[in-house]
Amino acid sequence: LSAYTMRGSDKIILRTKGGASKKQIQQSPNFASTRRINEEWKGVTRAGTLFRHAIIGIKHLANFNISGPINGLCKRIQLADIDSVAGKRSVLLTHFPHILEGFNLNEKTLFDSIIRHPIVATIQKDPLSITVQVPALIPEISFKPAGKAGWYRLAVSIGTITNVVYDELTNTYQPIERQQVFSAMEYTEWLSVQAERPAFEILLQPDTAITLPSHCSIVVSVGIEMGAPDAFGQLQYIPYSGAAKVLVVE
Repeated sequence: LSAYTMRGSDKIILRTKGGASKKQIQQSPNFASTRRINEEWKGVTRAGTLFRHAIIGIKHLANFNISGPINGLCKRIQLADIDSVAGKRSVLLTHFPHILEGFNLNEKTLFDSIIRHPIVATIQKDPLSITVQVPALIPEISFKPAGKAGWYRLAVSIGTITNVVYDELTNTYQPIERQQVFSAMEYTEWLSVQAERPAFEILLQPDTAITLPSHCSIVVSVGIEMGAPDAFGQLQYIPYSGAAKVLVVE
């Protein structure tokens, strides 16, 4: 038996060793379907990695292991590929962006339970620019932070994702775009949780004009960090506090 714990769960997880041998799975005709599933799962995890990179700016606000749920969403996207044969189905992230929208990085205190009024992101692709509209944050009305921290700030993260397809030449899953087309990170100033903050906008755009390729999508995510003064009076983020979510994928 293997016994271990995971962040986000207060239970001890037990796992037994067993099942078919590695040789059986790789060679036996009885496991042909398993081999196809395993091969496709490589594409799913590749897509999941791309998505986690696209939200890297707010990933630290997750309070549980988000890899499994993200891979689950990418698997749903892969199953929607009805044009490819089983074992080689693509993960077309740009075709089904709505499946990824609204993903929460927290299990208990959700972002929408802290900031009650919607934050709206508008994406212009040619040339590329992103505008994030934040509503007025009024304590006990539209803003209800969890915990006892006295300060907070917002974080907006921008990243791109690309489709992951099966490469017949190498027999591997590969992203169409090898690196992110654009990424950006923006923080607001620290503000007291007791203060009212008027509505405002955040504009993020490349230094030079960029047109987003058709095989890429923009991921806009937002988080709230809770803070407290350190020994020198400087405000610092309190680990594992706050919340984050994916606003829009387009």
